Amino acid sequence: MITIYKYILDPEEHYYQILQPAKVLSVESQDDKIVLYALVDTEKREEEVYIDIVMAGEIFLSLEGVEFVNTVLLFGGHLVYHVFVDKRHSGRWLPDGGL
Repeated sequence: MITIYKYILDPEEHYYQILQPAKVLSVESQDDKIVLYALVDTEKREEEVYIDIVMAGEIFLSLEGVEFVNTVLLFGGHLVYHVFVDKRHSGRWLPDGGL
């Protein structure tokens, strides 16, 4: 069954188990937490996905295979995070168009 799942992200973590294939709908702030909303098929299996959450000025080793998702403001804009999916080390993400 196709549905929308919410995954809570932590800037200190990089690997998440997410149903695949998935289509990221958005990454937002909710109750000062970073949340990712994805369209997933509940009849499929979870795969490990690499998500990088960085602040301005942090160093990237490579931009190859990295896709920007969104910028998220926490604590009234005092913390600003930029969320990227590293498709080289992740499950199957779908391009625009859905499942």
